[in-house]
Amino acid sequence: MLRAASLMLERGRRRTAALEQNLAHLSPQAVLERGYAIVTNADGAIVDDAATVQIGEDVALTFARGGAGARITRARIISDRASRFVGSGSSTASPGLDRVGRRIARARAIFGVAVTTSAFCARCRSA
Repeated sequence: MLRAASLMLERGRRRTAALEQNLAHLSPQAVLERGYAIVTNADGAIVDDAATVQIGEDVALTFARGGAGARITRARIISDRASRFVGSGSSTASPGLDRVGRRIARARAIFGVAVTTSAFCARCRSA
């Protein structure tokens, strides 16, 4: 009887550890650590659809370490049938922000949003 209870307790511990590991992989910080960025608008709401941003709108980008300000220069609107670009021009990153630039490029690819940075990085503190 004691052995059965001990086995049940050990199974419960292993299951709890596995669930804890799954939660760690899904945490927002873990997602940021994999190179993704969180884009928020001026109200602080997360931007999850390119159709919700306006050309010229300022947004904030949050990375695993630091962040950057950005301005929307064009957006790729994706519908069930097709995608289209709104706005014109290319986006350019501020000099010396290679790492931030790569993360912004990844955010562009994920969200279909083109941005121009006005950098404020936790490491470089340039504005």
